[in-house]
Amino acid sequence: MFLPLCDILQISVNELFQGERRKEEKPDPQMQEVLSQSIVYSSSVVKMKEQKISYLFLGIGILIVLSGMNLFPKESIWSSVFSFLGCLVLMVGFYRIKSCWHQKKRMVSSFLFFLACISLLCGLDYINVMTNETAPRFFYHIEKKGNRILYQTPFYQVFCFNKDSVNEYYLVDTKKQYTLDTVLGMPFHQKKSGIENIIKYQSRYVGDNSNDANLIASLPLSEYGFVFQIEEKQLIIDYHTSDWYQSENLYIQKSLLYNSVAIFTLIENVDTITYRFSGTSYIAEREVFQNRYPNFSTLKKQATLLKENFRKNVEQKMNDDDFVISAFADLIK
Repeated sequence: MFLPLCDILQISVNELFQGERRKEEKPDPQMQEVLSQSIVYSSSVVKMKEQKISYLFLGIGILIVLSGMNLFPKESIWSSVFSFLGCLVLMVGFYRIKSCWHQKKRMVSSFLFFLACISLLCGLDYINVMTNETAPRFFYHIEKKGNRILYQTPFYQVFCFNKDSVNEYYLVDTKKQYTLDTVLGMPFHQKKSGIENIIKYQSRYVGDNSNDANLIASLPLSEYGFVFQIEEKQLIIDYHTSDWYQSENLYIQKSLLYNSVAIFTLIENVDTITYRFSGTSYIAEREVFQNRYPNFSTLKKQATLLKENFRKNVEQKMNDDDFVISAFADLIK
């Protein structure tokens, strides 16, 4: 500010530095030029140094954000904390870069820049959640209950079912209308094995190998591999696994009950299903299920009601271990 100040006061730079007017002496043009150039140079050096520090803040902020996204597991809230701190550092760097602006304008624009950074990270995270079916990285609260995990973000919440299993899947609740107690889930991969997907394989007759194979491949236990064959109205499925190996959390019992109801509901003329494992076989008969499975008759209605009743009487029932134990002993031989 030295040169503009000298112009306002109508004095030379030399007089400014000496602190008094020197009317008796003629100003030395060469000295005036040297002092002016020194001032300009010093000012440019200070500005360059300030800019380097500002860019350093921006670099550190980006590094902190990237560290938060990559160093911590998705279940850790530290990912959100580090990203938030990184955005704060970015805001400081932006504030310093705009040093030529008015103070109020700098503060407002820096705060808007901070919000833009947070919004960008949250937006990219939301796209990743929706595209890759995964847990969000930026959340402020996590809660667990049974086979369900709830991730709460400022704008939506995500439910994870069957974490770290072949049936892990996610439900994004954009309206925040569910809780861990009210959300509807199942012990299998809902988007693969749920009625919304498998209803497209509905058929009056068994024997369409492509349709039968697609239906069985969508049901639980197919993840271990299988082959099947048809003998009149009997469907025989050989799974490439042992029943005792997959017995944790009643997985075999839940799967065989669910598969039986699904096949009997969607393929009308299957009377018997035989499930074969390594050294063990199980048999399910349509007549037994029709007479003993609760509300089995409601599954034969038109598509809309079929989906609703199937979710209520089959999918949700698989979460009830007592029901599974009792029904399996009564329905599967």
